[in-house]
Amino acid sequence: MEKIENNNQEIKECFDQRDQKKLLELGLGVKEIEELKHSDMGGTSSSVFIVETKKEKIAVKRGVAVDPELNSQREYVFLRLLKKRGGEKIAPEPYYQNKKSDILVMEAVEGEPILELGDKDIADIAGKMAFVHKPEFSRPGIPFEERKEATQYERMLEQIDFLEKWFGEMEHFIKNEDFGDSDSLDKIKKAKSQIIQEAYSARDLFNKSSFSLIHYDLSPGNIIRNKSGNILFLDWRQASIGDRAMDIAKLFYKQSMNENQRKTFFDAYLSKIEDSNLPERTAIYYPLIRLASLLWRLRFLNVDVKNNPQLGKNVDVKLVKRRLVDDYEYLVALLK
Repeated sequence: MEKIENNNQEIKECFDQRDQKKLLELGLGVKEIEELKHSDMGGTSSSVFIVETKKEKIAVKRGVAVDPELNSQREYVFLRLLKKRGGEKIAPEPYYQNKKSDILVMEAVEGEPILELGDKDIADIAGKMAFVHKPEFSRPGIPFEERKEATQYERMLEQIDFLEKWFGEMEHFIKNEDFGDSDSLDKIKKAKSQIIQEAYSARDLFNKSSFSLIHYDLSPGNIIRNKSGNILFLDWRQASIGDRAMDIAKLFYKQSMNENQRKTFFDAYLSKIEDSNLPERTAIYYPLIRLASLLWRLRFLNVDVKNNPQLGKNVDVKLVKRRLVDDYEYLVALLK
């Protein structure tokens, strides 16, 4: 998790009487609550503070409002859904949530991120994702919001419409960014049009109407192996009900999986779930996700950091820029 410094006064004011009462009930003392109010541990979308009570370690998570739609309520709902399903443990246990203060209290799980993925690691991750993806839903979206019936294709078109709108908002920043090309904006426009056209023409691949629970942010820091050797998925703030292929495409991107690793993943995954055209749908989503990543990084560098300078203090801005260039080079390489 990328760290930032939080505004102590803002954190102090985020606790209401209900929060403090619940924290006391969960085993935190007055001293721990005061420490939590002045916590400076966090990332670009949330801050996390670990407190050790007499019974266990507890994680208290609070959003920092970069994206108001990624709130504690969403993560809490999906953690509860996972808990109700039972079976092998796959995520932290949720204890308490307050939408107003964007506070989520949950079990603090201990483990280590998997820095280098071997075939067994990939197969284990595939099995865990298959467990998450197996239940099917007729409507996409977030459980506590109004969800309209849609096909996978219609849902993908909604994602494309969002990208088109977002592209228009970021076009000025693309033009001014130094990608090493004098015609970078024109190249990105052509790549975008080509990617979207290929998605439009893949309608037959998206004729299923069922959807799955998806995590959608399985970056290296969000996948750990605990002391028992089990893989756990953390940080469900971007979870939703959508196409499992989109979740897998995001995993491939976040984990920088090569072709051999992707084959290992599909071999393990498809032994647990029947989905005949999953690899083809994943291949359609992957460039769309790379385009979304480029736009997000441009927004982060040119809008989010500008509006909230604290975000840029402990974030590796050079790394964000380097990955922005990586996204650009990938997209341009697609041009035929």
